[in-house]
Amino acid sequence: MLEYFNYWFSILKTDTFVVYLLTGMYKRGNLFVCFFISAFLCCAFSCQFAFAQASNRDEIFLKAKELLGNNPDETIKVGQHLVSLEDNHSKISAVKRLVSEAYLVKGDYHNALVYAFEAGYDFERLAIEDKIEVLLLKSSILFDLSLDAQANTYLKQAEDYVGMVENSSLKDDFENNLLLHEIMVLVRKQNFSKSAVLFNDTNAFLDKNVDLKQEFNIAKGFVFLNLKQLDSARIYFDKALDFSSKRKTESFFEKSVVLAEKSKVFFVEKNHQQAIALLNESLNLAKKINNVPLFRLVNKQLSVNYLALNDKPNYQLYNNEFLVLDGKLEEMEEESINSAFN
Repeated sequence: MLEYFNYWFSILKTDTFVVYLLTGMYKRGNLFVCFFISAFLCCAFSCQFAFAQASNRDEIFLKAKELLGNNPDETIKVGQHLVSLEDNHSKISAVKRLVSEAYLVKGDYHNALVYAFEAGYDFERLAIEDKIEVLLLKSSILFDLSLDAQANTYLKQAEDYVGMVENSSLKDDFENNLLLHEIMVLVRKQNFSKSAVLFNDTNAFLDKNVDLKQEFNIAKGFVFLNLKQLDSARIYFDKALDFSSKRKTESFFEKSVVLAEKSKVFFVEKNHQQAIALLNESLNLAKKINNVPLFRLVNKQLSVNYLALNDKPNYQLYNNEFLVLDGKLEEMEEESINSAFN
């Protein structure tokens, strides 16, 4: 249908031709034909305008998604604007999931959870793929808040829906995503040995989803670090940093997290100066996105490295900052947990 309208626009795109056609019809007394053509043109222009608006919103959504890792505030602002314009149920859910993810980048679990639940509004009307995305997002946030019972409920529901997906490629992608969630559940329980084994269960489709593969590389680095397999941890952190540097739009959040985790490799090796260098770089990136949990993590790591060097002034500086942030994070998590039950 759109191709049909576009064909007519290619013919009727000049005002002179349209006026000529309608005037000629009017002069010959073909009022009905004149009215029909006018109505057709109005309909065609309306459809073309609506299509252009929808295409423009899709482009804005993709741009907002690009900004997620380095300008979450702008992603939130654009997302909230898009929600007010959109009337497609599936797209509204996608935008609200994006806003939820932006709040996660900022470390704001309360608002992340609010938008994750809003993304699942009128759940039964959503496509299966949207349902899975909503359930995995809710599950991930609730696990981070240590609300394991609720998180497991959503994760199980997501597994059930993945079994209903008919498209084989999409199903493979979701199965890898589910596996990553299961691994992170084990990581939170500090079951690193079993986590390492599960990495072997990914399917071949992982190579086609580079963003998910990046998440697996970061997870592998973290798991191998905790298993004291430092060479393997370094390999996967370096892979993650290499991928991060090649992104079209740099993700401050992603790079800050990887640098902070890689610094732990140098801490274990007692190479504290190198660890501090990475942590300072991580801290500068974290400041750009104002992520309190990330500030807390980096300040804690800086304090223990300076303590190991017997540098008391710097130890006290970063430890005091860590304690302030720890208290602030506790308040934020309490607010988030309360919102989960309301």
